[in-house]
Amino acid sequence: MLGSQKWRLIVEAGGAAIVVFSLLLVVFELRQNTDALKGSTIDAITEHGQFELYWSSEIAPIIVKAVQNPTQLDIVEAFQLGEWLTSAMNARQNEFAQYRLGLLDEQSWTALENVIEVILGYDWAREWWSINRSALYNEEFVVHVDKIVGESTYEYAQVLDQLSKIGTRK
Repeated sequence: MLGSQKWRLIVEAGGAAIVVFSLLLVVFELRQNTDALKGSTIDAITEHGQFELYWSSEIAPIIVKAVQNPTQLDIVEAFQLGEWLTSAMNARQNEFAQYRLGLLDEQSWTALENVIEVILGYDWAREWWSINRSALYNEEFVVHVDKIVGESTYEYAQVLDQLSKIGTRK
């Protein structure tokens, strides 16, 4: 009887060790999957950002006009700029959600907050935001963006002025 109790204890200890080992493997695989998901998130954000930059370069004359002389925008230009802003801010809202889910780290999200500051760094864009924010975006994101805009010191016009002096003839 004593021998069978020993074997039972050995089998139970072995079973417990196998369970613990299996749980450790699951934790390891979950960590690897989370890291892979975070990497995919960063890749998707980078790809969308590159597309966004390409699109903004396509409408650069409209953006410059909106910064320097917004009253000169015609209805088609205003529509194009509004569509670009809608897309850009939709991307930021998606990134905000990913940050809240833990798929973006603090440093990456801070960089994207700076992008919001640039996107809304001129009067026309801020007016567009005030008109569209509640209709197009979720409340938590709106509150966050309003805080960014409220604290912003970024002025697109000053940056354009500085950029226009690089490499220009006098």
